[in-house]
Amino acid sequence: MLTSFSKVLEKALYKRLVEHINNYSILNGQKFGFRKGLATEDAIFKLTHEVLNAFNSKALVGNIFYDLEKAFDSVNHSLLLQKLSFYCITGKSKMLIESYLANRYQRVQLDNSSLNLNAVSR
Repeated sequence: MLTSFSKVLEKALYKRLVEHINNYSILNGQKFGFRKGLATEDAIFKLTHEVLNAFNSKALVGNIFYDLEKAFDSVNHSLLLQKLSFYCITGKSKMLIESYLANRYQRVQLDNSSLNLNAVSR
C-alpha cells in the first residue's frame, strides 16, 4: 500500500520516464500495453490482421504469447537500475528511482499469519 504522496510521485516519475522513452525511441513500435496509442486491444487487432493476411496467402502462422500481468513483482532491482543507466537515465533521476526501490518488500497475509517476501538484495 502506498501513501498518497508516493502515488503522486509515481505518476510524475512515470510521466517523465515515458517522455524520455518516447523522445529517444527506446521502445520498439511493436511493444504494446501501458503506452498511449498502443494498448492491448491494438496488439490483438494487429495479430488478427496479420493472421488473416497469412491465411489468405496460404502462409504458415505461428505465435508465442507471454503473460506478464505481474511482471514487475519479479523484476531484479539491480538489473533494472543497470538498464536505466544504459538508457541514459542517470544522476538525480536514477538516484530517485534507486531510493524509491530500496528496501521494498512484499507481504502475504493469510488468516492471522503473514510472510514477508524480501526484494532482491542489491
